[in-house]
Amino acid sequence: MYFLFRPGLLVLVPFYYLLHRFQDEPPFLGLLIVVLNAAVFGAAAYGLRKGFLALIAVLLILSYVSLPPSDAKLERQFAASKPDFERLIQEASQTPSIVKIGNAEIEDRNGRKYRQDDRQVPLSAESWRGYREIFDKTGMKNGLYRTEAGQVQFLGHTIFGKIGPIGTLYGYVYCPSESRTLDGGFLPCRQEKVEYDIGDYRYKRIAAEWFIVEIFETRSTIN
Repeated sequence: MYFLFRPGLLVLVPFYYLLHRFQDEPPFLGLLIVVLNAAVFGAAAYGLRKGFLALIAVLLILSYVSLPPSDAKLERQFAASKPDFERLIQEASQTPSIVKIGNAEIEDRNGRKYRQDDRQVPLSAESWRGYREIFDKTGMKNGLYRTEAGQVQFLGHTIFGKIGPIGTLYGYVYCPSESRTLDGGFLPCRQEKVEYDIGDYRYKRIAAEWFIVEIFETRSTIN
């Protein structure tokens, strides 16, 4: 939804790493995106004329179907999928050196990444297949992220996935009570808030140790 009605973001994709240095200057980036959005829509309105209204209608439809699930739907999915999540949390605790398990890639705490055909993958083929089956079943196709304190984040993505640095991720964060006294980790686990929303990062508590989370992916999946 963000990139459909903020086409200026797409213009900035090739310059993402150059502009990364300005991430702590939101007024500058905000103004730049507003100007680029105006330029893109102005060019489209001039070029398409009558067809511009049809384009807006198409964008409205696409934005609707690309929205992340509602909180109510995520809570229903959580109730149905909680045993699967708990199983993966238990299995992930047996390999503490792994911080990320995805469908196609595994990453360890030293930043080393492994793919299925690599040697010395720190997870058996059978175990990895079991993770992928549950990711597919629960819709968390971006996999899981784990901290050394045992916090776990499961993420899926909206229908159009991710374009460059742009996209929306959603899912669940597990914060074991003992980890909340430690520094670092996922944002819901570091704060004593039931709900939090700053636009591009949002979470809401749905159980004693569980949160739903939504991330507009120009941010880190960690914080």
